[in-house]
Amino acid sequence: MAIMEEKNIFQSIFKSIPQRFLPKRCKRKSVSVLFEFSDQMDKSFIVAIDQDVCKTIYPVEKHVFDCKVESTLSDYVDLETGKLSPQEALMSGRLMVSDIELMLDFSNAFMPFSEFEKTRHSGSTQANKTKAKTHRPEKSGTLKDLLVLDFTKLLPGPLCSRILADRGADVIKIEDPSSPDSIRGFPPFEGDQSLFYKALNRNKKSWKIAFRDKSEKEVLLERIESADVLIEQFRPGVMNAFDLDYETLKAVNPSLIYVSISGYGQKGEYASEPGHDINYMARSGVLSQIKDEHGKPFVPAVQIADIFGGSMQAVQEILFALIERNQSGKGQHIDINMTGGVTPLLTLTATHLQGTSDENSFVLNGQHINYSIYQSKEGDHFALGALEPKFWNRFCEHIEKEEWKSRLLSNDKKHRDELKALFKSKDSDYWRKIEKAGDCCLSEVLDISKGIDKFPEFWSETSGGNKFPAAPGFNFWEAPDLGEDE
Repeated sequence: MAIMEEKNIFQSIFKSIPQRFLPKRCKRKSVSVLFEFSDQMDKSFIVAIDQDVCKTIYPVEKHVFDCKVESTLSDYVDLETGKLSPQEALMSGRLMVSDIELMLDFSNAFMPFSEFEKTRHSGSTQANKTKAKTHRPEKSGTLKDLLVLDFTKLLPGPLCSRILADRGADVIKIEDPSSPDSIRGFPPFEGDQSLFYKALNRNKKSWKIAFRDKSEKEVLLERIESADVLIEQFRPGVMNAFDLDYETLKAVNPSLIYVSISGYGQKGEYASEPGHDINYMARSGVLSQIKDEHGKPFVPAVQIADIFGGSMQAVQEILFALIERNQSGKGQHIDINMTGGVTPLLTLTATHLQGTSDENSFVLNGQHINYSIYQSKEGDHFALGALEPKFWNRFCEHIEKEEWKSRLLSNDKKHRDELKALFKSKDSDYWRKIEKAGDCCLSEVLDISKGIDKFPEFWSETSGGNKFPAAPGFNFWEAPDLGEDE
């Protein structure tokens, strides 16, 4: 970005701050925040809130402040325009905040600059409605008569509702314009849209609704009266604050299936605790079973609890609830506990441990030579899953080691080292030929780009810059702009 263009955008951001202030969302009577730019101190300023009034103070001089935010001017502009997500900025050290909790409350009292600009330049929303209807084909699929209101953000809930949308459900993504789904700002981007957002929100519609605004709440309640499913992913108690909890809404719509997704469930010791995928896996015991060769747990690069314990469990329970409602006519509240939801992954491991008290004797943990991962001469990895004698015997025949047939289920270090050495002595093409010959449960460990190419129906048509063919019945339309369907 050219320096002059950056300064012009900064001036627009600075001037817009009082206009973006939303008094009803402000939790503090008075608060002031210093925004300090290490590379251009002369641009530093303070935003002060007093009762329902917001003002900017510049130059800073010796004014007192409650919280200090430090960054470069360029990073601040990228944050306000949505090119840099707050999470990425904080984790990378590009943004330093002296009081995170205060800053979260403070930020929540302002409409994002990018959204303010869209509102200012968009004119009538009717144009958006026409555009949406013109460019969207009619949906089909098993769930085409299902209306789903989706209040969720980030990964677990949005993936759940996207799966329903892929199968034809009419999914309306509902966001408070002052606090939209933050994944919209996660890189990488295609144009001005996050690829994460595109992947998780295709086939949906979008509404902007300020939950605290009485007139907008009435519009929302009218829609809830006819909804089949409502999905929320806030911490327990948050929807109560909006008067959108299950007990309130079942009076409006007794047949409503109301789904709450949280880390530890709506009640219990950990209910109010924050957490992420790694925390849920840790507390469930799953993380203890994902170990390196030294027996140390490590963090997998996929979100197991979020997706298996959250998204997939929610889809499953929604379908069960729909069947039950067809019989009883009544809705229900579904409490999705991601920590508890991931424990089915431990079914065999925990049962084995209960019976033997020796987790290392379990057949499926990589300790046995016929169920493990090996490296070729070039360093490519191959997974061998020859559990049954017929597969192991055939593998031994392929590698011309018939004398090894008796080693089925061996966890002897000598036997393992010999097989490791054999794999390392042969190039990858040799092992690929054995894989292709088949019937011995040998598979190359594919990287993501090769793996997802085999299953295009589950991904957006655009993912990471790669184009995938659209599978019939899954890709209806791209993820909506914020408020596109109001």
